[in-house]
Amino acid sequence: MLAIGAFAGDLLSHAHNEASHGFGYFSINPKALKGTKATHTNVTTIINFWKHAGLIETTKGFQRRIEFDDGASCRESRSVRYRATDALLSMFREHSLTPENARSHFKPDLSTAEVLVLRSKRMRKGNKSIGGDLIPFEATHRTTQLANEIREINACLENHSFAPMDPPWFRRTFNEGTKKGYRWDKGGRLTVPGDEGYQRWKPEKRLTIKIDGSPIVEMDVKASHMSIFYGLIGKPWNTSKDPYDIPGMDRSFVKKMVIRIFGIGELPKKWPKGMKQEYAELMELDVQKTPPISEIIARITEVHPDMISLKRLGIYWAALQYLESTAIIQTMLELVRKHDIPSLPVHDSLIVPIEFASLTESLLINSYQKHCGCNISVVPRYSD
Repeated sequence: MLAIGAFAGDLLSHAHNEASHGFGYFSINPKALKGTKATHTNVTTIINFWKHAGLIETTKGFQRRIEFDDGASCRESRSVRYRATDALLSMFREHSLTPENARSHFKPDLSTAEVLVLRSKRMRKGNKSIGGDLIPFEATHRTTQLANEIREINACLENHSFAPMDPPWFRRTFNEGTKKGYRWDKGGRLTVPGDEGYQRWKPEKRLTIKIDGSPIVEMDVKASHMSIFYGLIGKPWNTSKDPYDIPGMDRSFVKKMVIRIFGIGELPKKWPKGMKQEYAELMELDVQKTPPISEIIARITEVHPDMISLKRLGIYWAALQYLESTAIIQTMLELVRKHDIPSLPVHDSLIVPIEFASLTESLLINSYQKHCGCNISVVPRYSD
Protein backbone atom coordinates (compact mmCIF):
# COMPACT_ATOMS: atom_id res chain seq x y z
CA MET A 1 0.00 0.00 0.00
CA LEU A 2 2.84 2.41 0.76
CA ALA A 3 4.34 1.82 -2.69
CA ILE A 4 0.94 2.47 -4.29
CA GLY A 5 0.56 5.69 -2.32
CA ALA A 6 4.03 6.90 -3.28
CA PHE A 7 3.45 6.18 -6.97
CA ALA A 8 -0.01 7.74 -6.93
CA GLY A 9 1.29 10.85 -5.19
CA ASP A 10 4.08 11.32 -7.72
CA LEU A 11 1.72 10.86 -10.67
CA LEU A 12 -0.73 13.37 -9.25
CA SER A 13 1.86 16.01 -8.34
CA HIS A 14 3.40 15.83 -11.83
CA ALA A 15 0.04 16.12 -13.58
CA HIS A 16 0.20 19.95 -13.64
CA ASN A 17 3.86 20.09 -14.77
CA GLU A 18 3.54 21.76 -18.16
CA ALA A 19 7.27 21.57 -18.90
CA SER A 20 7.23 17.76 -18.72
CA HIS A 21 3.70 17.44 -20.16
CA GLY A 22 2.63 15.73 -16.96
CA PHE A 23 5.26 12.99 -17.13
CA GLY A 24 7.31 12.19 -14.04
CA TYR A 25 10.25 9.99 -13.05
CA PHE A 26 9.81 7.08 -10.64
CA SER A 27 12.83 4.86 -10.08
CA ILE A 28 12.47 1.09 -10.18
CA ASN A 29 16.20 0.49 -9.70
CA PRO A 30 16.66 -1.89 -6.74
CA LYS A 31 19.69 0.12 -5.55
CA ALA A 32 17.74 3.38 -5.69
CA LEU A 33 14.86 1.81 -3.74
CA LYS A 34 17.16 0.63 -0.97
CA GLY A 35 16.19 2.21 2.32
CA THR A 36 12.63 2.94 1.15
CA LYS A 37 9.45 1.01 1.89
CA ALA A 38 9.09 -0.07 -1.75
CA THR A 39 10.77 -2.90 -3.61
CA HIS A 40 11.53 -3.48 -7.28
CA THR A 41 8.98 -6.29 -7.39
CA ASN A 42 6.00 -4.44 -5.95
CA VAL A 43 6.74 -1.24 -7.92
CA THR A 44 6.98 -3.06 -11.27
CA THR A 45 3.81 -5.00 -10.42
CA ILE A 46 1.93 -1.75 -9.81
CA ILE A 47 3.26 -0.18 -13.02
CA ASN A 48 2.38 -3.16 -15.18
CA PHE A 49 -1.12 -3.50 -13.72
CA TRP A 50 -1.96 0.22 -13.96
CA LYS A 51 -0.61 0.41 -17.52
CA HIS A 52 -2.74 -2.58 -18.55
CA ALA A 53 -5.77 -0.95 -16.87
CA GLY A 54 -5.27 2.29 -18.80
CA LEU A 55 -4.42 4.33 -15.72
CA ILE A 56 -0.91 5.39 -16.81
CA GLU A 57 1.04 5.94 -20.00
CA THR A 58 4.79 5.89 -20.48
CA THR A 59 7.59 7.34 -22.58
CA LYS A 60 10.63 5.42 -23.74
CA GLY A 61 14.01 5.92 -22.14
CA PHE A 62 17.32 6.41 -23.94
CA GLN A 63 21.09 6.38 -23.46
CA ARG A 64 23.73 8.56 -25.11
CA ARG A 65 27.32 9.67 -24.64
CA ILE A 66 27.99 13.32 -23.81
CA GLU A 67 31.29 15.19 -23.58
CA PHE A 68 31.95 17.73 -20.81
CA ASP A 69 33.97 20.93 -20.89
CA ASP A 70 36.53 19.44 -18.51
CA GLY A 71 37.44 16.73 -21.00
CA ALA A 72 35.50 14.00 -19.21
CA SER A 73 32.56 12.18 -20.69
CA CYS A 74 29.73 10.12 -19.37
CA ARG A 75 26.77 8.10 -20.44
CA GLU A 76 23.57 10.11 -20.17
CA SER A 77 20.43 8.09 -19.80
CA ARG A 78 16.83 9.14 -19.51
CA SER A 79 14.67 6.58 -17.81
CA VAL A 80 11.11 5.72 -18.66
CA ARG A 81 8.63 8.41 -17.60
CA TYR A 82 5.08 7.89 -16.36
CA ARG A 83 1.95 10.03 -16.66
CA ALA A 84 -1.53 9.66 -15.20
CA THR A 85 -4.21 9.20 -17.85
CA ASP A 86 -7.51 11.11 -17.81
CA ALA A 87 -9.11 8.00 -16.35
CA LEU A 88 -6.82 8.03 -13.32
CA LEU A 89 -7.11 11.79 -12.87
CA SER A 90 -10.88 11.43 -12.92
CA MET A 91 -10.65 8.82 -10.16
CA PHE A 92 -8.48 11.21 -8.15
CA ARG A 93 -11.00 14.04 -8.55
CA GLU A 94 -13.82 11.80 -7.30
CA HIS A 95 -11.93 11.70 -4.01
CA SER A 96 -11.11 15.45 -4.00
CA LEU A 97 -7.48 14.78 -4.90
CA THR A 98 -5.85 17.33 -7.22
CA PRO A 99 -2.29 18.23 -8.28
CA GLU A 100 -2.54 21.30 -6.07
CA ASN A 101 -3.25 19.34 -2.86
CA ALA A 102 -1.26 16.22 -3.77
CA ARG A 103 1.58 16.77 -1.31
CA SER A 104 -0.76 17.39 1.60
CA HIS A 105 -2.24 13.92 1.06
CA PHE A 106 0.89 12.12 -0.16
CA LYS A 107 3.71 13.53 1.95
CA PRO A 108 7.05 11.78 1.28
CA ASP A 109 8.68 10.00 4.19
CA LEU A 110 12.39 10.75 3.83
CA SER A 111 13.42 9.44 7.25
CA THR A 112 14.93 6.25 5.83
CA ALA A 113 15.92 7.47 2.36
CA GLU A 114 19.52 6.92 1.32
CA VAL A 115 21.21 10.33 1.21
CA LEU A 116 24.77 9.22 0.45
CA VAL A 117 25.77 7.81 -2.93
CA LEU A 118 29.16 6.30 -3.71
CA ARG A 119 30.38 5.74 -7.26
CA SER A 120 33.44 3.99 -8.64
CA LYS A 121 36.17 5.82 -10.53
CA ARG A 122 35.38 6.66 -14.13
CA MET A 123 38.12 5.89 -16.64
CA ARG A 124 38.68 6.17 -20.37
CA LYS A 125 39.30 3.04 -22.45
CA GLY A 126 39.90 4.11 -26.01
CA ASN A 127 36.88 6.18 -27.01
CA LYS A 128 34.77 4.68 -24.25
CA SER A 129 34.22 5.83 -20.68
CA ILE A 130 33.82 3.04 -18.16
CA GLY A 131 33.13 2.97 -14.44
CA GLY A 132 31.22 5.51 -12.41
CA ASP A 133 28.87 2.79 -11.19
CA LEU A 134 27.02 2.77 -7.88
CA ILE A 135 28.89 0.75 -5.28
CA PRO A 136 27.75 -0.44 -1.83
CA PHE A 137 29.50 0.69 1.33
CA GLU A 138 29.49 -0.12 5.02
CA ALA A 139 28.21 2.49 7.46
CA THR A 140 30.94 4.10 9.57
CA HIS A 141 31.14 7.04 11.94
CA ARG A 142 32.23 9.15 8.97
CA THR A 143 29.35 8.14 6.69
CA THR A 144 26.82 8.53 9.49
CA GLN A 145 28.03 12.06 10.17
CA LEU A 146 27.89 12.96 6.46
CA ALA A 147 24.40 11.48 6.10
CA ASN A 148 23.05 13.24 9.18
CA GLU A 149 24.14 16.61 7.75
CA ILE A 150 22.14 16.00 4.58
CA ARG A 151 19.11 14.76 6.52
CA GLU A 152 19.23 17.92 8.63
CA ILE A 153 19.16 20.06 5.49
CA ASN A 154 16.34 17.99 3.97
CA ALA A 155 14.28 18.24 7.15
CA CYS A 156 14.58 22.03 7.06
CA LEU A 157 13.39 22.20 3.46
CA GLU A 158 10.30 20.15 4.30
CA ASN A 159 9.18 22.93 6.67
CA HIS A 160 9.28 25.66 4.00
CA SER A 161 7.36 26.31 0.81
CA PHE A 162 8.82 26.50 -2.69
CA ALA A 163 7.37 27.56 -6.01
CA PRO A 164 6.99 26.45 -8.73
CA MET A 165 7.98 23.12 -7.20
CA ASP A 166 7.65 20.93 -4.15
CA PRO A 167 10.33 21.07 -1.44
CA PRO A 168 13.36 19.30 -2.94
CA TRP A 169 15.52 16.81 -1.11
CA PHE A 170 19.16 16.03 -1.67
CA ARG A 171 21.64 13.23 -1.93
CA ARG A 172 25.39 13.75 -1.69
CA THR A 173 27.30 11.87 -4.36
CA PHE A 174 30.91 10.90 -3.74
CA ASN A 175 33.23 9.64 -6.47
CA GLU A 176 36.18 7.30 -6.94
CA GLY A 177 35.01 5.08 -4.09
CA THR A 178 37.02 2.06 -5.24
CA LYS A 179 40.34 3.69 -4.39
CA LYS A 180 42.28 1.91 -1.65
CA GLY A 181 41.96 3.66 1.71
CA TYR A 182 39.04 5.78 0.49
CA ARG A 183 38.34 8.70 2.83
CA TRP A 184 35.11 10.14 1.42
CA ASP A 185 36.96 13.17 0.09
CA LYS A 186 36.36 13.01 -3.66
CA GLY A 187 33.38 14.68 -5.31
CA GLY A 188 30.54 15.16 -2.84
CA ARG A 189 28.14 17.54 -4.55
CA LEU A 190 24.50 17.75 -3.50
CA THR A 191 22.06 16.71 -6.20
CA VAL A 192 18.31 16.33 -6.48
CA PRO A 193 17.45 12.71 -7.43
CA GLY A 194 16.11 12.29 -10.96
CA ASP A 195 16.70 14.60 -13.89
CA GLU A 196 13.87 17.10 -13.53
CA GLY A 197 15.11 19.04 -10.48
CA TYR A 198 15.73 22.79 -10.41
CA GLN A 199 19.51 22.25 -10.74
CA ARG A 200 18.94 21.29 -14.38
CA TRP A 201 16.86 24.36 -15.12
CA LYS A 202 18.28 27.21 -17.15
CA PRO A 203 19.61 30.10 -15.00
CA GLU A 204 16.72 32.35 -16.04
CA LYS A 205 14.15 29.81 -14.87
CA ARG A 206 15.94 29.23 -11.55
CA LEU A 207 15.57 32.92 -10.80
CA THR A 208 11.76 32.52 -10.88
CA ILE A 209 11.85 30.30 -7.79
CA LYS A 210 10.19 31.64 -4.67
CA ILE A 211 10.93 30.45 -1.14
CA ASP A 212 8.18 31.03 1.43
CA GLY A 213 6.65 33.43 -1.08
CA SER A 214 9.81 35.55 -1.30
CA PRO A 215 11.79 36.24 -4.49
CA ILE A 216 15.25 34.73 -4.47
CA VAL A 217 18.82 35.61 -5.31
CA GLU A 218 21.44 33.16 -6.57
CA MET A 219 24.76 33.80 -4.81
CA ASP A 220 27.41 32.60 -7.25
CA VAL A 221 30.99 31.94 -6.15
CA LYS A 222 33.22 33.37 -8.88
CA ALA A 223 35.94 31.02 -10.18
CA SER A 224 35.32 28.55 -7.35
CA HIS A 225 37.77 25.80 -8.39
CA MET A 226 40.50 28.23 -9.34
CA SER A 227 40.15 29.98 -5.97
CA ILE A 228 40.35 26.64 -4.14
CA PHE A 229 43.41 25.66 -6.16
CA TYR A 230 45.24 28.76 -4.96
CA GLY A 231 44.11 28.09 -1.40
CA LEU A 232 45.54 24.56 -1.56
CA ILE A 233 48.98 25.82 -2.62
CA GLY A 234 48.95 28.54 0.03
CA LYS A 235 48.73 31.48 -2.36
CA PRO A 236 45.21 32.92 -2.00
CA TRP A 237 44.10 34.64 -5.20
CA ASN A 238 43.47 38.39 -5.26
CA THR A 239 39.68 38.43 -5.72
CA SER A 240 39.79 41.84 -7.37
CA LYS A 241 41.38 40.13 -10.39
CA ASP A 242 39.64 37.88 -12.89
CA PRO A 243 41.67 34.62 -13.10
CA TYR A 244 40.34 34.01 -16.61
CA ASP A 245 41.54 37.36 -17.94
CA ILE A 246 44.47 36.26 -20.13
CA PRO A 247 45.94 38.87 -22.52
CA GLY A 248 44.96 38.19 -26.12
CA MET A 249 42.54 35.39 -25.28
CA ASP A 250 38.76 35.14 -25.05
CA ARG A 251 37.65 34.87 -21.41
CA SER A 252 35.00 32.18 -21.98
CA PHE A 253 37.53 30.08 -23.88
CA VAL A 254 40.11 30.41 -21.08
CA LYS A 255 37.52 29.35 -18.52
CA LYS A 256 36.62 26.24 -20.53
CA MET A 257 40.28 25.35 -20.98
CA VAL A 258 41.00 25.73 -17.26
CA ILE A 259 38.01 23.52 -16.45
CA ARG A 260 39.38 20.85 -18.79
CA ILE A 261 42.83 21.12 -17.24
CA PHE A 262 41.40 20.56 -13.77
CA GLY A 263 39.28 17.75 -15.25
CA ILE A 264 42.33 15.73 -16.31
CA GLY A 265 44.58 16.95 -13.49
CA GLU A 266 47.47 18.00 -15.71
CA LEU A 267 48.35 20.26 -18.63
CA PRO A 268 47.13 18.71 -21.90
CA LYS A 269 49.68 17.75 -24.54
CA LYS A 270 47.14 17.87 -27.36
CA TRP A 271 43.99 19.84 -28.06
CA PRO A 272 41.01 18.59 -25.99
CA LYS A 273 38.07 17.46 -28.09
CA GLY A 274 36.24 20.37 -29.70
CA MET A 275 38.49 23.08 -28.27
CA LYS A 276 40.66 23.57 -31.36
CA GLN A 277 37.63 24.22 -33.54
CA GLU A 278 36.15 26.59 -30.96
CA TYR A 279 39.38 28.56 -30.69
CA ALA A 280 39.62 28.85 -34.46
CA GLU A 281 36.07 30.19 -34.68
CA LEU A 282 36.63 32.72 -31.89
CA MET A 283 39.83 33.99 -33.49
CA GLU A 284 38.39 33.77 -37.02
CA LEU A 285 41.15 31.43 -38.13
CA ASP A 286 41.29 28.48 -40.43
CA VAL A 287 41.48 25.38 -38.22
CA GLN A 288 44.68 24.37 -39.98
CA LYS A 289 46.28 27.64 -38.88
CA THR A 290 45.37 27.22 -35.21
CA PRO A 291 48.46 27.46 -32.98
CA PRO A 292 49.67 24.34 -31.16
CA ILE A 293 48.16 23.63 -27.75
CA SER A 294 51.55 24.30 -26.16
CA GLU A 295 51.26 27.95 -27.15
CA ILE A 296 47.82 28.26 -25.54
CA ILE A 297 49.01 26.55 -22.36
CA ALA A 298 52.06 28.82 -22.24
CA ARG A 299 49.79 31.88 -22.19
CA ILE A 300 47.69 30.45 -19.36
CA THR A 301 50.67 29.36 -17.26
CA GLU A 302 52.30 32.74 -17.74
CA VAL A 303 49.47 34.14 -15.60
CA HIS A 304 49.07 30.97 -13.51
CA PRO A 305 52.56 29.39 -13.32
CA ASP A 306 51.61 27.10 -10.41
CA MET A 307 49.31 25.12 -12.70
CA ILE A 308 52.44 23.54 -14.16
CA SER A 309 52.64 21.46 -10.95
CA LEU A 310 49.05 20.20 -11.01
CA LYS A 311 49.91 16.55 -11.66
CA ARG A 312 52.69 16.49 -9.06
CA LEU A 313 50.38 18.07 -6.47
CA GLY A 314 47.55 15.65 -7.23
CA ILE A 315 45.03 18.46 -7.56
CA TYR A 316 42.16 17.68 -9.92
CA TRP A 317 38.38 17.98 -10.26
CA ALA A 318 37.33 15.42 -7.63
CA ALA A 319 39.54 16.93 -4.90
CA LEU A 320 38.44 20.46 -5.76
CA GLN A 321 34.80 19.44 -5.91
CA TYR A 322 34.96 17.88 -2.45
CA LEU A 323 36.29 21.06 -0.84
CA GLU A 324 33.79 23.18 -2.77
CA SER A 325 30.85 20.99 -1.73
CA THR A 326 32.01 21.01 1.89
CA ALA A 327 32.13 24.82 1.95
CA ILE A 328 28.67 25.03 0.37
CA ILE A 329 27.11 22.43 2.70
CA GLN A 330 28.58 23.98 5.83
CA THR A 331 27.14 27.33 4.76
CA MET A 332 23.74 25.70 4.30
CA LEU A 333 23.96 24.11 7.75
CA GLU A 334 24.79 27.42 9.39
CA LEU A 335 21.82 29.04 7.67
CA VAL A 336 19.62 26.21 8.99
CA ARG A 337 20.98 25.95 12.52
CA LYS A 338 21.29 29.62 13.40
CA HIS A 339 18.63 31.24 11.25
CA ASP A 340 16.19 28.53 10.00
CA ILE A 341 16.85 29.76 6.46
CA PRO A 342 16.47 27.22 3.64
CA SER A 343 18.87 27.36 0.70
CA LEU A 344 19.21 25.55 -2.61
CA PRO A 345 22.66 24.66 -3.97
CA VAL A 346 23.62 24.71 -7.64
CA HIS A 347 27.16 23.32 -7.41
CA ASP A 348 29.12 26.53 -6.68
CA SER A 349 26.19 28.81 -5.89
CA LEU A 350 23.39 29.07 -3.34
CA ILE A 351 19.81 30.19 -3.90
CA VAL A 352 18.30 31.99 -0.88
CA PRO A 353 15.41 34.37 -0.18
CA ILE A 354 16.48 37.78 -1.45
CA GLU A 355 16.46 39.38 2.00
CA PHE A 356 19.27 37.06 3.13
CA ALA A 357 21.72 37.87 0.32
CA SER A 358 24.17 39.81 2.50
CA LEU A 359 24.17 37.19 5.27
CA THR A 360 24.71 34.36 2.78
CA GLU A 361 27.60 36.19 1.11
CA SER A 362 29.33 36.62 4.48
CA LEU A 363 28.81 32.97 5.42
CA LEU A 364 30.10 31.72 2.07
CA ILE A 365 33.26 33.83 2.35
CA ASN A 366 33.92 32.54 5.87
CA SER A 367 33.19 28.92 4.91
CA TYR A 368 35.55 28.95 1.92
CA GLN A 369 38.27 30.48 4.09
CA LYS A 370 37.78 27.83 6.78
CA HIS A 371 37.40 24.71 4.62
CA CYS A 372 39.34 25.64 1.47
CA GLY A 373 41.86 28.17 2.77
CA CYS A 374 40.96 30.62 0.02
CA ASN A 375 39.46 34.02 -0.63
CA ILE A 376 36.42 34.22 -2.90
CA SER A 377 34.29 36.78 -4.66
CA VAL A 378 30.50 36.24 -4.53
CA VAL A 379 28.32 37.59 -7.32
CA PRO A 380 24.56 37.94 -6.64
CA ARG A 381 22.24 37.14 -9.54
CA TYR A 382 18.74 38.61 -9.41
CA SER A 383 15.70 38.12 -11.60
CA ASP A 384 14.88 40.98 -13.95
